[in-house]
Amino acid sequence: YIYQYGYDVPKDYLMAEFYYKKAAEKNNISVFINLGFLYYYDIKNYSLAKIYFLKSAEMNNPSAKYLLGLLHELGNGLDKDLKKAKEWYKLAAKQNHNNSLYKLGYFYENGLGTKQNQSKAIKYYKFAANKQNDFALIRLASIYSNGEGVDFNVSQAIKYLNSIININPNRNRVSSVGKNGNLYIAHNDLGLINLIE
Repeated sequence: YIYQYGYDVPKDYLMAEFYYKKAAEKNNISVFINLGFLYYYDIKNYSLAKIYFLKSAEMNNPSAKYLLGLLHELGNGLDKDLKKAKEWYKLAAKQNHNNSLYKLGYFYENGLGTKQNQSKAIKYYKFAANKQNDFALIRLASIYSNGEGVDFNVSQAIKYLNSIININPNRNRVSSVGKNGNLYIAHNDLGLINLIE
């Protein structure tokens, strides 16, 4: 771990791989996801990443299930398969995995690997928003400000955008949502919202 991320030592992916594999020999549960991360993000060997994400998923790790969904969604190291991606996201979402809940909403909204279903999309976006997922909050704000499958409701849109500020008031965000882009929401590092209709 320290070699992978360079904590108090220079980054060295070969050393990280060596120590992770040593720990894997002892069936250390957390090492499989870490090996998957190393291969996916740092070494870019997606077929090895998949192997270790599968081992971690077999141990019921929701993050590994999410990452398997991502591999299938993006087609990294394997054939792109949106139905398989959705199934992996669904398995992780059953364990309340934040990003998987958002991804299911996104898949239902856009008809990816499933039939388009706006009410299911909103349901999953709300689950993810309850877990403070920024992307879900932004999508819900846009959905309510545009009346996409729900009644047009600017106050509901603002509620979701305010939630983003409450999650992390130091983060800068600018969003353009609303009918024909007529509602612009921006908040700065002080947590201020400016609305221009």
